[in-house]
Amino acid sequence: MEHLRGFNPEQKFLRMTFVHATSGANLGMQQTLWVVTGEAAFLALIISHIESISKIISPFSLKWGIVLLVFSILCGVIAKHISMAVILMVGMTERVYKEFNSEEGQLIFSSLKTPINDLGEKLSEPFLWPLRGYMKRRFHAGTKDFLTAEKKAVRWLCFYIYFSVAQWFLGLAGILCFAFGIQQKLFAHRLVPKAQPEISQTRSVWYRGKRRPVLKGRRNRDNEHQIKFISIVPSGRNLLQR
Repeated sequence: MEHLRGFNPEQKFLRMTFVHATSGANLGMQQTLWVVTGEAAFLALIISHIESISKIISPFSLKWGIVLLVFSILCGVIAKHISMAVILMVGMTERVYKEFNSEEGQLIFSSLKTPINDLGEKLSEPFLWPLRGYMKRRFHAGTKDFLTAEKKAVRWLCFYIYFSVAQWFLGLAGILCFAFGIQQKLFAHRLVPKAQPEISQTRSVWYRGKRRPVLKGRRNRDNEHQIKFISIVPSGRNLLQR
């Protein structure tokens, strides 16, 4: 870790703390990328099979599940770009400090005669609006506080944490919306037993020394009237009474 020459022990301690606090942005960027990739694949699978899934999940849950997943992916993309900005900010500060601490950088500082205000104007001149005013303000803020870049990186890290947490909550809410939106009628045939035919014993008859019941059947599927079985015996024919 490079510290600018002329830093007092307090500034060195603060800079070391800020830089180490932002070191988790690299791992967070990889984690956010994995979550965004998984959510995008899951959303693409749902959209490609929307017809068959709409028969399983209720329309309300399907719509809000897709909306929540889209917002979760959007938060993940923003968090990924913020973490990249934090990493670039800290890395660029390290490279600048390394150049300033070199012999050539110290020689440039010692021979620099341009006033601070004029130097800020010349540094911001190549930038277009509104970046020109932003770079000028950041330059003047850096001349008053040498830890401006590190403090800004920590603030951007806080924004990354906010968007990353929002990504996790929105993604989890979308998945739960799909889970609780599964229609219950799909499982009704497993819970309700099939109706059995109504069989009642009306009377019994003797056949070959055994008492046999006379059965009363349900409606015939071919016609709508009742068929009453008087007896079913292997006597050559069955007697039916309509």
